[in-house]
Amino acid sequence: MYLVYLKNNLLNLVLCNCLLLLKLCFLKSSMDTYLQGRPRDTVALLGDRVLLDCITNVSRSLVWHLRRHGSQSDVWISSGNEIASNISDSFKILSNEVGQFVLVIDPVLMSLAGRYECDDRDQVVPSFAHVALLSKDIFETVLEQFVVDVDVDDRDDGDDDVDSAR
Repeated sequence: MYLVYLKNNLLNLVLCNCLLLLKLCFLKSSMDTYLQGRPRDTVALLGDRVLLDCITNVSRSLVWHLRRHGSQSDVWISSGNEIASNISDSFKILSNEVGQFVLVIDPVLMSLAGRYECDDRDQVVPSFAHVALLSKDIFETVLEQFVVDVDVDDRDDGDDDVDSAR
């Protein structure tokens, strides 16, 4: 009788362990990491502040890379909150929530234009955003083309047309 009791308990223990393993396998497959928020293409003025937001569904650190405009190689910027020591002082990481890593570029310099990639190390499809920069003198040049000097004395107030119509 005692042997039957031990045999049933052993069988129950094996079944419970099998169920636990199945649950763990299911949880592992359903807990795959993915990006919930991806960085967006940005156009900024030279010297402005740029924020690139990247959010993952787990607390794993995200990695940022930069491919400068005209380059074929990527430069490592950060992993989690750790910034590369040989990179520009313009970079900072804000991590307000679990899984959220905002790359702050302040001030943005012309040498920092390019493609920024956010990677959670499980991504099959890369998540990237382009940062394009405009110089402030572009706006001054365009503004000069559209500003017309108007002399108040030379203005035609339209009264001549009314008088000639009578």
